[in-house]
Amino acid sequence: MLEFKTKRPKKGKALTIYGKHGIGKTLIGSQFESPLFFLFEDGLPEEMEIPFFDIPSEYKKVESNISTLIKEEHDRKTLVFDTVDWLEKLIFQQVCIDENVDSIEKIGYAKGYQYALRYWSRILKGIDILRKEKLMDIVFLAHSQIKSFSSPIDDSYDRYTLALHKDASRLIQEYSDAVLFADYEIFTIKTDEGFNKKKTKGSGTGKRVLYCEERPGYDAKNRFYMPEKIDLNINEIYKYLKR
Repeated sequence: MLEFKTKRPKKGKALTIYGKHGIGKTLIGSQFESPLFFLFEDGLPEEMEIPFFDIPSEYKKVESNISTLIKEEHDRKTLVFDTVDWLEKLIFQQVCIDENVDSIEKIGYAKGYQYALRYWSRILKGIDILRKEKLMDIVFLAHSQIKSFSSPIDDSYDRYTLALHKDASRLIQEYSDAVLFADYEIFTIKTDEGFNKKKTKGSGTGKRVLYCEERPGYDAKNRFYMPEKIDLNINEIYKYLKR
C-alpha cells in the first residue's frame, strides 16, 4: 500500500542576510528572538548585552560549541553566525593543517576548496540537529562582494553575492530558507544633457532595505512568500516568518 505524508515535522528556519560593511547586519541579527551569537569577528558592540561564544582561534572549537548546544539545555531560540565569511577563514586554516601547507591555494587542482566543503557539511549537519531537536532558528550573517557573472544567454555582468568561495556560497544558499540582500534603497534618475543625450544617476534616501527575490544585480531567494523588497526591520521579517 502506498504511504506518504502530507505534513513535514516542525523545525527551525535558516536565513542568510548579507550586505556591505556597516549596513546593519549585526544589529538585525541581535533583534531575532533570544539570540546567541557565534562570533567570528569583533563586531558585536559592547552595549549589546547578548550571549555569545568567544571568537575561536581554531575550527575545532566551532564544532565543540555546536555539540554543547545540542547536548545541554538552554533558552536560546536563535543562533547567529557573525559572520560566515570569517568562519570560512577558520575552515581554510583547518584544511591547511590537515594538508600540511601554509596556504589553501597550494593544494593542487583547487582541491583545498573541496576539502573545505567537508567542514561546512559537518557544521550544517550539527545545525540541522539544533533546528529539529531544539527548534532553533539559524541566521547566517555575511559580507557581500561583487563578482562577475557569465550569463549563458547574455553578456557578462557584475552582481552582489556572499563574500565566500563560490562552492561554499552555493552550499549555504541552497541550505537557507531565505537569502536576503541588505542594501540602501537606490533609485535611478535620468537627466537630459542636451543634444539627445541622457545621463543616468543613482539617488537614494538612506533607507535600508532587504531584497528578497533574485535579480540580475544580486543573489536572493525566500520560501516565505516575501515580496521583492522589505524594510530592514525585524518586525517586517517576522511578519513573513511567523505565517
